[in-house]
Amino acid sequence: MTQSVARLRDDIDRQVIRIQDDEAINLKRLAKTYAGMEPSSVAKVFVELDEKLVVKVMSQMKDDQNASILDALAKTNAQGAKLAAALSDKLRLVPTGKKS
Repeated sequence: MTQSVARLRDDIDRQVIRIQDDEAINLKRLAKTYAGMEPSSVAKVFVELDEKLVVKVMSQMKDDQNASILDALAKTNAQGAKLAAALSDKLRLVPTGKKS
């Protein structure tokens, strides 16, 4: 029974790692897609997405790309400015060694 539990735990650990790897690949792809769009268009999309996802995507983007998007967000309205501030605050907490 102990061996069965250990095998199940190992299988779950492998699946979790695979999901994390897949997410990292997808985040990089999304970041590249958004980097190719106009910052004002990206800002409109980011307003509709979950903040955690936006931070993960932005952590994969270059600083100048993030600056353009945050600028576009801040210029939309008060809600956009609040979102830009919240995203900025969360981006500062992203570990620099690992971007995801």
